[in-house]
Amino acid sequence: MEPFFYSLSSMLYTCTFNSQPCSAADFISFTSSTYGLCYTFNAKLKNSSNDNVRYGHQNGGTGKLNLGLYVHSHQYVPHVEDSIGMVVLVHDNTQLPRIEAAGIELSTGRKHKLSYTKKTVYFPPSPYTQCSIIDFFVQTSSLIAPVPWQMDDIKRFVENSTITLPANWSTIWHEHIHANYLAVSVVPETNIVENNTQTPTLTLVNVLSNIGGQTGLWIGISFLSIMEVIEMLYRLIRYEYNVQYKEDNI
Repeated sequence: MEPFFYSLSSMLYTCTFNSQPCSAADFISFTSSTYGLCYTFNAKLKNSSNDNVRYGHQNGGTGKLNLGLYVHSHQYVPHVEDSIGMVVLVHDNTQLPRIEAAGIELSTGRKHKLSYTKKTVYFPPSPYTQCSIIDFFVQTSSLIAPVPWQMDDIKRFVENSTITLPANWSTIWHEHIHANYLAVSVVPETNIVENNTQTPTLTLVNVLSNIGGQTGLWIGISFLSIMEVIEMLYRLIRYEYNVQYKEDNI
């Protein structure tokens, strides 16, 4: 499928993680029914040695990812696309990205900042479904980009890519760059992860304890009630006996 889509190297102008360079080799691809070929940075694959996984504390950084991208909008299919830009998603590197449902749309001509916090919810173990959900809460902001001193470098990148240039590139390449370039910075607000653990309100031990307590209480009450009835009958019988005894002795 990849030959029918843009390669990431033709769109990735710059890439740094914790101020260290990265490249298209640090991404893996997956296919979306809506967006076609998509790319994930720093994915943690099963049955892999994970030697290439990057961590937020590496090189004394905080886990900041900077990307510069060029979308080549002149190659879009007419009357199919109604907007220009990129769709991004911050997710855990062990999760399959739900890009169609949770993706954030970013427009060209701007540098976007995505600052996020991480939250993990742990669900109860057996007999419940033991699992966890990792959520990222993202705040977005943006500035105008690119700045003038970047224009020549972006121009060279576009001209050296494998994508055919627009017919009027030589005369209005400035306008093309402003209409197709965007940058994004993904930054953690904090290294603290909020963990929420769900626990059952009543466990089996609690249920048995409550049943035993209630049973003991009601059995105790019932026993006292029976003894009171027996005592009352005894007193009535004794009273009748005394009355009858006195009448017989008169």
